[in-house]
Amino acid sequence: TVSYFDISKRLWWGAVASFEDHYFYPWFVSWGFNPYGQPALDPVLYELRFKRTKLDVILQYPLDLCHRLEFSVSGISVKYQHLDWQAYADMCAAEAENPTQEFYFSYWQETGGSLEDYVAYMVSARDSYGLRADFLKKYINDGKFLTFNLAFVRDTALYKQFGPFTNDMYRIDLSWSTGGYNAMISGEARKYLRLGSESAFAIRGYAGAQFGKTINPWIIGDLGELRGYQWMQFMGNRIWMTNIELRFPLTKNFNLLGMYLGDIRAALFMDLAKIWFDDRRFNALNVDDVNPGLIKGSVGIDVSMPFTLWIFGSELHLAVSKRMTTVKFLPKLEDKWQIKLYFGYSF
Repeated sequence: TVSYFDISKRLWWGAVASFEDHYFYPWFVSWGFNPYGQPALDPVLYELRFKRTKLDVILQYPLDLCHRLEFSVSGISVKYQHLDWQAYADMCAAEAENPTQEFYFSYWQETGGSLEDYVAYMVSARDSYGLRADFLKKYINDGKFLTFNLAFVRDTALYKQFGPFTNDMYRIDLSWSTGGYNAMISGEARKYLRLGSESAFAIRGYAGAQFGKTINPWIIGDLGELRGYQWMQFMGNRIWMTNIELRFPLTKNFNLLGMYLGDIRAALFMDLAKIWFDDRRFNALNVDDVNPGLIKGSVGIDVSMPFTLWIFGSELHLAVSKRMTTVKFLPKLEDKWQIKLYFGYSF
């Protein structure tokens, strides 16, 4: 990434050029074999490889002390490479119809599996891989396009060393791409209530929706968004999320063996979120989501050490939480406590 910004005048402007190359292996390539007994796949056949070249031109103009407009134009070139999941779905369908004795069924028998279980497994795999193939056809498309982004921001939040402690912030974002590739609308609201000189009540709400034939899905889990779950556990092109925190200090001017660590703070929190695809068939791609139709949540305590801001570029957090599922808006807590360390910021 290369960037340039000019903030010498009231109208701020800048440009950012970036190149991204992400790739993911399916689990059977990582392990060096094919689950259906065929020769191991060539490792260059990624489950998904994503290349994006992007140039952003950004403008920001303050309307007054608390309100501003943000506008950007992005030129984007996207290229995907992925496995032919439909071929795997067809292979599973053929195995379910006529299980073979050489290849994977032989291994299945060695582990004590029955023919009926093998056929049921292949039917499940056929449906799963077919769903991946449909997802790629609908949402993952190569192309070159322009994206226009407009945002209105109202920000009256006041800050202390530990972060915002009073007032509020609101933000509305709109984006649209040429060729119908993507359109997005999202909104965020934050409210801070001061409780004495060092404590605050904070609440954040976020909602958004994407449309079009190429999506950049929201991915949430852990990192102060939905604590107690796995990192990047859930994805979708529809989302709403709420975070509620009661923030207070644990120590002031903490020193450890002569090293100044600053203030260690804590927050009692409740996180709530729902994330899904507009085509609800694809919610099954969130393989760890056993209740895709229900609101996810967690409650607990999050301890932060701001001194790491100067070392790692963000705060070190320790979150101790219990997952919560809402059934007809009645919370149900899991018995197991989740303990997570993560780097991030308090909203």
